[in-house]
Amino acid sequence: MLLLLLALSQGGCWDRRELEEMAFVLALGLDQDPEGGGLRMTAMVAIPNKMAGGGQDGGGEEDTVLVTTARAATVPEGLNLMDTYLDRRISLEHTKVMVLGRSLAEEEGLWPLMDFLGRFRSVRRTVPVMVAETTGEEVLAEIQPVLERDPHRYLEFLPFTTRDTGLSPQGAHLHELLTFTENPGIEPVSHWVALRKQPGGMNTEGAGKEGARPDGGGKQGGGEGNEGSEDGGSAGGGPGQGSPPLPGPAEPRGWEPGALPRRGGPNLEMVGAAVFRDGRMVGTMSGEEVRSLNLLRGRFRRAFLSVPDPLAPGQQVALEIRAGQAPRYRVSLAGGRPAISGRVPVEVEVQGIPSGVDYSRPEHQGALARAVQAELEAGIRKLIRRAQEEWQSDVIGLGLRVAPLFPTYDRWGAYGWDQRFPEAAIDIRVDVNLRRFGMQLQPPNPGR
Repeated sequence: MLLLLLALSQGGCWDRRELEEMAFVLALGLDQDPEGGGLRMTAMVAIPNKMAGGGQDGGGEEDTVLVTTARAATVPEGLNLMDTYLDRRISLEHTKVMVLGRSLAEEEGLWPLMDFLGRFRSVRRTVPVMVAETTGEEVLAEIQPVLERDPHRYLEFLPFTTRDTGLSPQGAHLHELLTFTENPGIEPVSHWVALRKQPGGMNTEGAGKEGARPDGGGKQGGGEGNEGSEDGGSAGGGPGQGSPPLPGPAEPRGWEPGALPRRGGPNLEMVGAAVFRDGRMVGTMSGEEVRSLNLLRGRFRRAFLSVPDPLAPGQQVALEIRAGQAPRYRVSLAGGRPAISGRVPVEVEVQGIPSGVDYSRPEHQGALARAVQAELEAGIRKLIRRAQEEWQSDVIGLGLRVAPLFPTYDRWGAYGWDQRFPEAAIDIRVDVNLRRFGMQLQPPNPGR
């Protein structure tokens, strides 16, 4: 009888948490506290009555989120502090993205944060992790989306829309950072983001306000309502007469966030990646290097690529490259120095030939295939050189190919791959297969 009464007392909803009593953090920013030890934690919190249909008047000029920053020794303490002034209990169950400041990633590293985030059951391990060139607080406070009304949705969708560019790393979520940091055979990378100093136009400085987003939730960077743009109507699209030149390099090998050659649109850019070794950020890679990384990891999907026209100097050929089969690797440990060779198959579809050369003819296809091969292999060699000499970090994951050669995990750990990787002999070749030539087989002939 006593056991029955005790069982009944365990039921009910005594520990329930009503939705109306919770404040959901949609994006979380973590930075090093410049005023001393600890963290600066920035939360982008949903405002429920502004997000449910935008209110009675559509809510076009109102913020849908609240951005607040607190200083604390740890993340749980920061959450506890936010509960003292927010009228709802803070929750990380719907967090869509995490943004780390660069100084935190370089100096403190991932370990202090990963320990908490790996234990805390409310944090989803599928959350994308980004490293901001400045601070996570600045990104969350000053981001100005254009196509999305809610800034958290823009941050959530951005990693997915970049999957088909090859210029941002595949994966790069919390679970991957946790597992790769603990795995001696591979090092993690994360998304790399930066705010433009000229949101929307070319000469407009972003003006963030403490506790609120700078656009007031209404006029968004790059749109027609951007009154602060000095170049007027050219801020929203194509360059007008007398507009200033577009800054930044024109080719992916130099593309980095915050300096892309473009005008108009949101004031945030995500391209390239942040590189880690032993839990700390040790460098960054450009969009071209991330494309090579995705190819070598076997995570490449598709991307557009321009290569010099081999039969028409000064011209470019526009191509779409897709992943063929998975990369194939051969590993040898003979002689004490690891030697790794690999073949990366890619499939190519011709998208445009401005020169008019008919590359559908068999006698021309070899020259185009060799041009694509040379372009991709040059990018791969550059990535391997920087990984071995500059970062000394096996972000490619070649150690995962070496590990099966050891009978036990202890033997593999004693081999010391992190010390062997910089001296490894690595030779990667790209196999190019010209699959298609678009909807039109031969180039147009204006003379006919």
